[in-house]
Amino acid sequence: MAYVVGEGGKKMVLSSAAKKWKDFKSTLTRQFILPFANEKEKSKEPPQLYNFIEKSEWDAFVASRLSPDFEAVHSE
Repeated sequence: MAYVVGEGGKKMVLSSAAKKWKDFKSTLTRQFILPFANEKEKSKEPPQLYNFIEKSEWDAFVASRLSPDFEAVHSE
């Protein structure tokens, strides 16, 4: 399936998708990773609510969110 978007709407569609992607990652971080930063066992598996997330992708995402670089940016 494809959508035909005119040049005038392309920027708006891409901007909206980018914001939704950022919001989704923020939600995952706030609800499923940071509350369990000291209980890593609880964030070993992707949330059941989002069963489309592959285990390998989840592991990489969790590692990125618990990295010192992310923690420095997040604390600001």
